[in-house]
Amino acid sequence: MPLVAAGALTISDVNDGLSALLTQEAFVVSTETDGSGGDFSLAATTLNVYMGGTDVSAHWQITALPSVGVTGNLVGRTYTVTSLSPDAGYVDLVASRIGYPSLTSRFSISKAKRGAPGKNFSIVASRPGFTFRDGVADPASQVISLTVVRQNLTEQALYFASNGASLKTDEGVLSLRGYLHGTPGAGSGDTCYVELEDLGDANEMHVTVVVGEVTQVAHIPRIEMTTGQRGTIQTARAIIGTVWSDVEAATAITEAGGGSPLRGDVVTLYNTGAGFSQTRVRTTEGAWAALAAFFGGDVLVDGSIIADKIAAQAILSAHIGANQIVGTHIAANQISAGHITSGAISTQKLLVSGAGNALNPDPAFEDADYWAALGLSGGSRAITAVSNAYAGNKVMRITGYNVSWPETPNFFAIDPTKTYLLEILAREVVGPTRFYGVWQFRDASGALIPFTANGAWGGNSNSWYFPSNAILPSGGAWTRYTLAVGPNGAAQFPANARFMGFGWLANYSEAATDVMDFGMVRVSEMGRGELIVDGAITSSKLTTGELITLSAQIKDAIITDAKIASLSAAKLQAGTALAGSLTVSGTALSTIDERAADPAARINLGPITKVDPGKITVSGATTLADWRRAGDLTRIDGGAISANTIDANKLTIGNRNIKFEGLQFEHNSPSTDRVSWTSGVISYVGDDGNISTRTITAGNVLWSAATLYLYWVKDATTISSTTAIATAMAPNNVVLAAYKGNTDLVTDYGRTIIDGSKIKTGSIDTNQIKANAITSGLIAAGAITSEHIEVGSLNANVIGAGRLSSAFLEVTDTMIIDEADAGFSMGKASAYDTVGDGIFMGRTLEPDDSTGFGFIVGRSTTNHEEYIQASKQTGLVLHNAKFQRVFAQPGSYVDVTAGQTIDLTAGGTIVPLVLSLEMLGGGSGGSGASPQTITNPGNGGAGGNTIVQLYDDTTLIATYTANGAAVPTPGWLSSRDGTGGESSVWGTGGVRGRRDIDVAATAGTGYGAGGGGGSARDNSVAGRGGYGGKAASLLSQQNISIASLALPKLVITIGAGGAGGADEADSSPHGAGAAGSPGKVRYKVDNGEVFQADVVPLKPTAAGTMNNTGPFPNLGAGLWVLSYMAGDSMGMGLVEVDDAGRRVRPHSSSMATFMSQKTPVYISGGGSARTINYLFYKMGPNT
Repeated sequence: MPLVAAGALTISDVNDGLSALLTQEAFVVSTETDGSGGDFSLAATTLNVYMGGTDVSAHWQITALPSVGVTGNLVGRTYTVTSLSPDAGYVDLVASRIGYPSLTSRFSISKAKRGAPGKNFSIVASRPGFTFRDGVADPASQVISLTVVRQNLTEQALYFASNGASLKTDEGVLSLRGYLHGTPGAGSGDTCYVELEDLGDANEMHVTVVVGEVTQVAHIPRIEMTTGQRGTIQTARAIIGTVWSDVEAATAITEAGGGSPLRGDVVTLYNTGAGFSQTRVRTTEGAWAALAAFFGGDVLVDGSIIADKIAAQAILSAHIGANQIVGTHIAANQISAGHITSGAISTQKLLVSGAGNALNPDPAFEDADYWAALGLSGGSRAITAVSNAYAGNKVMRITGYNVSWPETPNFFAIDPTKTYLLEILAREVVGPTRFYGVWQFRDASGALIPFTANGAWGGNSNSWYFPSNAILPSGGAWTRYTLAVGPNGAAQFPANARFMGFGWLANYSEAATDVMDFGMVRVSEMGRGELIVDGAITSSKLTTGELITLSAQIKDAIITDAKIASLSAAKLQAGTALAGSLTVSGTALSTIDERAADPAARINLGPITKVDPGKITVSGATTLADWRRAGDLTRIDGGAISANTIDANKLTIGNRNIKFEGLQFEHNSPSTDRVSWTSGVISYVGDDGNISTRTITAGNVLWSAATLYLYWVKDATTISSTTAIATAMAPNNVVLAAYKGNTDLVTDYGRTIIDGSKIKTGSIDTNQIKANAITSGLIAAGAITSEHIEVGSLNANVIGAGRLSSAFLEVTDTMIIDEADAGFSMGKASAYDTVGDGIFMGRTLEPDDSTGFGFIVGRSTTNHEEYIQASKQTGLVLHNAKFQRVFAQPGSYVDVTAGQTIDLTAGGTIVPLVLSLEMLGGGSGGSGASPQTITNPGNGGAGGNTIVQLYDDTTLIATYTANGAAVPTPGWLSSRDGTGGESSVWGTGGVRGRRDIDVAATAGTGYGAGGGGGSARDNSVAGRGGYGGKAASLLSQQNISIASLALPKLVITIGAGGAGGADEADSSPHGAGAAGSPGKVRYKVDNGEVFQADVVPLKPTAAGTMNNTGPFPNLGAGLWVLSYMAGDSMGMGLVEVDDAGRRVRPHSSSMATFMSQKTPVYISGGGSARTINYLFYKMGPNT
């Protein structure tokens, strides 16, 4: 920025070291022959702005100017190209900052069209190399991914590191191919990961990638970066003295963020009050030298700078002294409301016309600048001079549907504890017309207060409506709308409101040609009594007969009978004697006093109600005598009492509903003739009508004679006892039990322990017997027969010696065999019985008469015995056993795009071992376009979940779920264009809707990608574009063991793409969001194949000589050792060694060793006839 110090003119170069750099200046996208398709995911660049070596990008505003046919998104400083219509294009990224020239950098993009398809692939690196700053890795952890992009190639990709490092891949498989050729092992997969540790201390490394017959090499260098020097700084500092100071200059550079001074730094030190200013530059030698190009104000001749030497806009407010501008310097009509600070003008400085007692500025539309500050959307508004205005000669005229809302200059202060009258005068000019009055409130900090329902207010968001949807009458007459707001009004202010402003929705939902006028908008404080000076209102100010008060003070006045409408007894003064003057229904008050001495006589003289019971009428023909009980006329017949009309608290406790819990009585406890009770809880209805509970403490009491009554007193926590029945049954007592000693105990409440002599013979069945209560001592000998024993319920320890015959025997614990010849036998007599079929496991009698152990399982075949034997004498023996090995066979990935069930069983000698899964859910749909008035527009639908269930036949083993993409970001964009859908690992996001070229959003392609967001037209509802759909995340499940599953299978459900959001902005045909693409599953099964194996005998089973051209002796499968003693070559040709036709050629050597699955077969290609020797080691089946 230009540097200005008081009293000095500084000339400096503000652009020293200023530069703008793109992270990528060009990108070439590969397309089909016709230019379609192409992956734009890497077509992105970021603009960085530097001042010398300092990144100052955060202070610059970046805009993007794409050429025709280039579509993309600018997020912050990064621009991403999403499509390119022509063969080439560009995007100019412009960096702007006030006081600096704009910086423009161009990002070029072009197409490389595919030629005739051939076999090839490319390697895409995630970064150009490993970066180091000043010799230290920056960042400390770095991984470079190398991804193979195939073209007409399906073979496995193998990765070889030049320094022998073992490289990690996405498949995690290490191939032996490298080792077979004397090179390091190779990782296989679509992506290889090179870690910082793989580089080591080297300056570079290479990764050779082989796909089928095609080879590519990726170069990964070590990139050294050094911290650059900052650019020069120009700054100024105010000082106290009047001489140059190197220390002050260094401090100025530090405060400007430059640290220590560098060559070229420029500092101005000044003291305005002393008229001192001096500028110097830092030299190479580290000194501060005078800068000839800078001139201090003290070297300029007073009055020598004339007006045309001063640049336009160069004089700022800081250059103008206080009180230096007087009225003659200001041109007429140049100061508007926007130039005046809020609160700067007091009422004694202001002449107000036409506002009356209005609190709001300009109620009659005289000040165009005040109303111009309103926000504006749609239609038009203008202050218009007319001859029939409501006040003055101006109105606010609105044409078409217009939304105007108050901005900061339109708010004025209010006191929410006072009551205000809101007045709006409006009329129809060209109808039909209607409007909403829009009021907004702010708190003390200036924040808008959201609408909440309150009295007569309508509204939403931050707007409070009065009137709400007012339809103006036709004819053009003014209509007045009023609302009292405040403590005494029909509506209330928000409690924290301190400012309010007014706007409108005019000609709401009407035609663009409709016109209405506002004639007056006035907010005034309603009158309060404390505003009137005591005694200021005299009788001459009141209209006769119009004063109605709650109380009055009348001086020397006479109130006649005509002025009294009514008079209550409270108005009569006690102790005054007016009895002779007052009458009641024609009877003097003194007569009524005499009759009060004998009221019965007067009552019995009456025709209806009598004091005599037979003459007291209750209702109709019913008298009090009708309630008497027949036979006892002193009692009330219970039938005369209505049901449910007597509360429980009117009765004694014996009539209440009582519940006993846990209370148990027992005779002869704790000793003879004592009765005891356990603790328990009593619940009952208390006097207040609510449920009350009491916890009763345990206790006991001694019986001595007669009957001992145990009873509970209401509200007590103990049990009482007495031999007096009257005491036990007193009011509010409940008798619980009666005890007459020994076992004679009768209970009315609770439980009791009953003596056996009191139980009736044969009266107890199984329902009364407690579980596990009957012990062996209670059962008579021989009383239990087999029919009483449940099948399968006997344990071994209840069975005596002897032979037990059983169709079913389950051993749930260790079975101990302890006899010398005991064991488990089926077909074999002992562990040394090697002939015949069967199994034995148990004790053995050894040759030395000791007791041993043994196990044997075997069978007899036509030619030999086969068995597994283990004993103390022989050890472990495998006799003529067959050996099998299972070796893994890697599988290939299979794509699944539709729901189905897949059988993984292979059959034959193939066994499924390991399952690997890669899954994507469906991408979500893009949101539709929406108006700004909708908080949550027509959001796109979420993508469906992709589910894979692993079964073993019909048993579910595991479920794997790849979640569908979530719904797009809620809300609407600031642009009318939508955004493109996100791309997934297997799909490309849909193209966004474009307003300017009428392009509709498109669905995501491939799998798991989001749909494009819809765009809005330029219409009256102020539409905004929708967000693009989100992409689903890849779920990878590797190396799932399925070797133990007998019938493995997969049940696959593919998640659908989410639906596109509806067009909420009436933007048809291209306002709707597009659908996301569906999910996908890739699976791979690594199978195992069963191979026959065998052991090699320790000595040959056959030996002899044969001709070098065959045939071989018919000895079957085994190991062959051939040798020719008379020379250096046995001259044998091709020999077939298995049923698959595989061959060996033991030709040039004098000795050869190989195994065969069968008797070898000589094929051809041998030399001259020779006799050779052979040794044969029999393997495989005995034939």
